[in-house]
Amino acid sequence: PARNHIAILSVNIIYPGGGSIEQFWTEAFASYPSSMLAMDLSVAALAFFIFLIFERVQKRIKRQQFTKYVVCLFLVGFSLALPMYLYDTCDQ
Repeated sequence: PARNHIAILSVNIIYPGGGSIEQFWTEAFASYPSSMLAMDLSVAALAFFIFLIFERVQKRIKRQQFTKYVVCLFLVGFSLALPMYLYDTCDQ
């Protein structure tokens, strides 16, 4: 219960209106600079996701690794998934 209150409190601090996905995307594309950053990160994340699918089809990464990277990509973000992939494959 205490964790839930902390999570709700942090969402209320970041998004005073309560926070929603709709509000996030509205604010992400509110100005030209922020929309360019959002589009740049979206395209990079999509390209990385397609690359992961290609790597899995070619059997270069295991199913468990693929799942780990995809979960990181969608739950945390591109900023964790790509460095984790690079770290895991740096010695190959």
